[in-house]
Amino acid sequence: MARQKPPEEKPDLDGWIVSYGDVMSLLLVFFIVLFAMANTDVKKFSAVAEALR
Repeated sequence: MARQKPPEEKPDLDGWIVSYGDVMSLLLVFFIVLFAMANTDVKKFSAVAEALR
């Protein structure tokens, strides 16, 4: 009795979409954090600057 070859598996060609989704999510979060940090309170910022001096 001859041995049978295992069925060949097709390569996963759609795996890039997961990486793309991860990168887009990280970029979105990065820009949200940047925007949140851009709204500084002048009084708090000057108090921190004085404390560092």
